[in-house]
Amino acid sequence: MNDAEAVRVAAALLPAWVGWANLVLPFLIVVVAAALSAWVAGTTALQLVGNSRGDGWAENARILFPVRLALGLNTLVMGLIFGALASEFEGPLSLIHGAIWIWVVLLPAMLVSGLVTRRFAVRLGLRAPSRSAWWREAALGLLIFGPYWLVTLTAAGWLLDHPDVPPAPVLVATALALLLSSWGGGLLLARAFGLAKPASQRLEEAVGKTSQRVGIFPRATYEVPLTMANAFAFHGFRLLAFTRGALDVLDDDALEAICFHELGHLGEPWRLARTSQVLPFFGIAAAPTMARTAGLPVFWVLGPAMALAVLSNYGLRRLRRRREERADAVARTQEGEPGGYGRALELLYKANRIPVVLGGRWKTHPDLYDRLAAGATSPLTARPLPPRRSPTVVGLFAGGLVGVVAVAASLWLLERGIDSLRDDSRALWHIALRGGGASELADLALRRQRKSHSEAIALYRGAAALDDYPTYSVLLGMALADADCCDEAEQALSEARLKADTRRLHGGGAMRWSMPRTHLSLAENVRAPGEA
Repeated sequence: MNDAEAVRVAAALLPAWVGWANLVLPFLIVVVAAALSAWVAGTTALQLVGNSRGDGWAENARILFPVRLALGLNTLVMGLIFGALASEFEGPLSLIHGAIWIWVVLLPAMLVSGLVTRRFAVRLGLRAPSRSAWWREAALGLLIFGPYWLVTLTAAGWLLDHPDVPPAPVLVATALALLLSSWGGGLLLARAFGLAKPASQRLEEAVGKTSQRVGIFPRATYEVPLTMANAFAFHGFRLLAFTRGALDVLDDDALEAICFHELGHLGEPWRLARTSQVLPFFGIAAAPTMARTAGLPVFWVLGPAMALAVLSNYGLRRLRRRREERADAVARTQEGEPGGYGRALELLYKANRIPVVLGGRWKTHPDLYDRLAAGATSPLTARPLPPRRSPTVVGLFAGGLVGVVAVAASLWLLERGIDSLRDDSRALWHIALRGGGASELADLALRRQRKSHSEAIALYRGAAALDDYPTYSVLLGMALADADCCDEAEQALSEARLKADTRRLHGGGAMRWSMPRTHLSLAENVRAPGEA
């Protein structure tokens, strides 16, 4: 019996609830921690913003934007932190393994944070979807705007979990998936799932009329049921998409002005430059393979790859900024009346409550004030102040601290409570919390040895397969000897001596602290086969 089979046999002896509890407990911990983190981030930022409100939508947007930004960044940052903590709940006896654990933890965290963000949006009087529509919008957002991370983390986790599988096919599939995502593959999937619809007659007429004027024709135009007011273009597959929120707030003239902007994106000559934005994500996906080839720890390569992705994202924003300026220029040259395109932009910014001036150097889009000033007319006489940064920073820090402390406190309290249990319950609940290991299997085997030698032997065999510490093989040999399986007992004790010699050869210490005291006392009194 090989090690993998020994572990499977041992796991089959555990109650069914243990494996399911190993999924439910992390889910509950992360959901509570994510909700607390988002609530603290939003509440802290809102307290610092205060109760003052401006006279018009622009001033109100400037005042409330730090709260929205704190909540948005909290959702992203805490989702990644919770995803990194997924390994705390995975063990060799878990029902699922590998990269899927990232999504078991990350997705609930981001969804719960999104629900809290929606609640704050309603509280602040902002546009927000209904509860039933929110789930559909979350799925749409993941398909259209988040496929890069979905593909990247899945591929990296799979390569990390399967070191013996040739990586070339996986990397080729990953590169293809990232390329298709940058070309609009997520939007096509949304259409296939019924989440996006073909353009209505009104939108089709607007796109057709503006396409004729600029000589740029999209392959397809879609409407997506998102509350935010926006439109976007995918250069690769030549696709246009308009949200329901945008179609609700734009009149016919304004809709045509936005069509000119999006068609300007489809007319961009640098398709290769647009596609290059997926390269940093491919570097993250290939990090396990590069680390294995170089003989380095995975995180020595994965960390720099993620840092490079973040830095390159900032570098590519200059390119994206030039694309937006070029698309703005196309829309301004085609506007029917002076200032028509600026009015259309203002309708979108007003609907989304985006400040007229955001500040900062690394934005993808120019500020609305600058876009209006570049047009023929501008309704603004003075450049407004950007939103305050301190409420966002303090809110994000407070929410992050609470989220991490909530997870750590939950684990500590659960482990203290589990340690107070007796009989099999303690080992079973430790497996339920962290996926278990050799120590828990050996503890169960010791308690069941008097009732069933066969179960004890199977559990000890699983423990010996999971850990190279010789004591588990010694305990297996003792159980086999008690069951009069002398040949197998001698083989188990020989394996124990081999493990002990290997540990001494490589400088391994005794590590007695990691073994239950009862196991140590039994192992130290073991007699070699054949002794009286």
